[in-house]
Amino acid sequence: MLSACCVAQPCCWTGSTNAATMQSPKEWKLCFVGDPGVGKTSIGIRYKHNQFHEKQTSTVGAAFFSVDVTVDGELHRLNTWDTAGQERYRSLAPLYYRNTQAVVMVYSVSKYDTYQNVTGAWLQSIRAHTDDDVLIIIVGNKLDTAQEHREVETEEAQRFAADIEAEFFETSAKTGDNIDELFTNIARRLKALNNTRQARRNYSITSTSSTRSTNSLSETPEHRHSAGCCR
Repeated sequence: MLSACCVAQPCCWTGSTNAATMQSPKEWKLCFVGDPGVGKTSIGIRYKHNQFHEKQTSTVGAAFFSVDVTVDGELHRLNTWDTAGQERYRSLAPLYYRNTQAVVMVYSVSKYDTYQNVTGAWLQSIRAHTDDDVLIIIVGNKLDTAQEHREVETEEAQRFAADIEAEFFETSAKTGDNIDELFTNIARRLKALNNTRQARRNYSITSTSSTRSTNSLSETPEHRHSAGCCR
């Protein structure tokens, strides 16, 4: 069981999951946010250790874990901060948003108020403290309770995710449903976003270089001479 930890000394459960050979991984920073009891820590434990603890100790401050995911033969390491959801720790969450490339917002499909907080306070906090192009993933956890206790309809959460251009998953840390798919999708989307950013940077550099070259060639000898100092 993941032990409780404090902000000053966050607990860590590192190592590899499905590690691929000896290649150096591409590393990414993630944050998990959401109300207490929605299963943020359990999602990580299910993916990393394929385990589920019915009585999971609440995270105090923040916990850290890293997992390796292979996408198209490339190794990606997701370095993840699992932030505490209790009200007294919420003001600390933005400390972990710095330089994060993806945020996973988790709610329980059987508790509507946890979904409301994702669409409200948690989203506002993320928007205020992360870059505009941060990857956002909305996760409705505890899918195993949906048949008898569902309070958040899938279609409503899907519409919200689409409105904010976020990814959407429903998962169960208890049964393992969609957990592998969640982490694989995160790595795949981060790879794609990084490729897009790199292509834009390369285009900008090429465009700037081409403009400078064109301006240089367009100058006549007389123009270059007149631009010099007066005699």
